[in-house]
Amino acid sequence: MFDVLECMPTVPGAIGAFRRSVLARVGGVPADTLAEDTDLTMAICRSGYRVVYEEKAIAWTEAPSSLRQLWRQRYRWCHGTMQAMRKHRRSLVERGASGRFGRRCLTYLAVFQVLLPLFAPAVRPLWALPLQQFAYRQLMYLVVVQSVVTALLGARLGWHTIRRTGTFSDVPPQPASAR
Repeated sequence: MFDVLECMPTVPGAIGAFRRSVLARVGGVPADTLAEDTDLTMAICRSGYRVVYEEKAIAWTEAPSSLRQLWRQRYRWCHGTMQAMRKHRRSLVERGASGRFGRRCLTYLAVFQVLLPLFAPAVRPLWALPLQQFAYRQLMYLVVVQSVVTALLGARLGWHTIRRTGTFSDVPPQPASAR
């Protein structure tokens, strides 16, 4: 739907591909947020370029191997997304492609990635959720709460590197016909 509405919030760093000329026009990959892929995607969309979804794209990445690693990753992503939202907040009142992007994407992110997760535990009692949903959803709610508190306090957040375990190091190469 982000593709249809022309408001793609993030092209994940592990699978993104960009034209060099577009990267140069928007100032390259930013280093002032923890979600540089989200920040870059927002800058590209605001500049009037179309960011599209490619359903055939494939990337092998490594998932966090522990609950602590998952927390750190999602906390960094959530906090970094809020940093990018703050950085691109002027797009909410701008005209043209930047304004359309801001009103569509930033509104979506504010409502569905920040506000609803903040209030979800109050709306739906914790005991009403099945265990599988309880563990993951509650973890994500708490990540958003911690990210919002950190942002409101103006605290600086480090990169929170994820320990790599090499899970995919033994994946056999696929034949060309399978690609």
